[in-house]
Amino acid sequence: MCGRAQQDWKADYRLYSRDRVKPEVLFSHVLSELEVNLPALTPLVAAIDDTLIRKTGVKIDGVGWKRDPLGPAFQTNLVRGQRYVQLSAAWPGADGQARMIPIDFTHAPTPPKPGKNATEDQVHRYKEQQKQVFW
Repeated sequence: MCGRAQQDWKADYRLYSRDRVKPEVLFSHVLSELEVNLPALTPLVAAIDDTLIRKTGVKIDGVGWKRDPLGPAFQTNLVRGQRYVQLSAAWPGADGQARMIPIDFTHAPTPPKPGKNATEDQVHRYKEQQKQVFW
């Protein structure tokens, strides 16, 4: 909070609530630096993380009922949340270990399911959208 917990936060909220930064530009620079500094013939190792951000509002874009990853194995609990997929690349260290550096972060909402009176074409489009949820 930097000692600003009791001060007016409206200006900060306005700054961060608007799309002033394009994540694609930031991540493209990170990826290009990673490729330049990666030793020759070293493969680029990446990892994918599927994250569920809990939300309470019903009008937030991409919010829906998802399976709770922290719930017990014998009981399926549902929570309202947004789904994000993060792609991280491994930066090799001197001692043989690696540090994971994010190179992509994507909002991956589940497509809305068509109603019971949906046409065959709508059901087909829904199934195609389900296949392309990650990217």
